[in-house]
Amino acid sequence: MFAAALADPDSLADVPTDGEFVEGDLECEAILYVYYPAYERSTGEEIDTNDAFEFVPAPPLSGEEWTDEDLARRFPRILARAEQLTPEE
Repeated sequence: MFAAALADPDSLADVPTDGEFVEGDLECEAILYVYYPAYERSTGEEIDTNDAFEFVPAPPLSGEEWTDEDLARRFPRILARAEQLTPEE
């Protein structure tokens, strides 16, 4: 899913929403902790959680600039999907 979204962000229109998936399909809390055993396995030491969450600035933005008005042209499927999921007022 991640690689597909990088190649074609509009592919996210195919991702099920909360009401459309079988319980457990899109839950990912366990992935939030995968770095603990990976760090310990690669270093032989326990991770120091005091240092684990150091702020790292984001790299400068790159690519083509766009505005909200460009969404329909750039991401037609995901925009249509968002409009389906937006509750009517």
